[in-house]
Amino acid sequence: MQNKYYILVLLFFIGIGIKTILAQPNLPSHIINSTEVQPIHFGCFCLSDILGSGTVTINYQGIVTATGSIYLMPSFSPIAQPAIFQVQVCQGRNIIIEYSPSATLTSTGGGSLTFHPGPSEYQGNTFSSGGDCNFINTIRIGGTLDVGNSSQNPEGAYSGTYEIVFNYQ
Repeated sequence: MQNKYYILVLLFFIGIGIKTILAQPNLPSHIINSTEVQPIHFGCFCLSDILGSGTVTINYQGIVTATGSIYLMPSFSPIAQPAIFQVQVCQGRNIIIEYSPSATLTSTGGGSLTFHPGPSEYQGNTFSSGGDCNFINTIRIGGTLDVGNSSQNPEGAYSGTYEIVFNYQ
């Protein structure tokens, strides 16, 4: 009976050794760091008709377009720029970018604008991280502003916050 016990213990340890040899390697850290390095800015624009309205859109490359009664003033400061984020996560992770559908921007003059974040430079808002765990992925994101007439959106600087989530798989 005592010999059977030793054989059973020996087989148990051999089984553990085989499982350890065949196991998948550990994946690197699951930590993701993101930092906004440049806020989005739509530049200067005005309404060409006080009763008019429209949209202002900036794409991830910084190209601005307008619809409706919006007149862009690209030679005035501040200039338009997309939002730029730096995301640090280990190589081989799929990053999914998720936006809040809209956010409200307000001014001290009492007006409000609706901001719609996105899209990013990545089709489908998904990309694979490159490099090692210290590699920084740069992500550029545009957006669209809904602009009402001059009584809804009086002259002034508008600001607000919006949510962008970087998930990884």
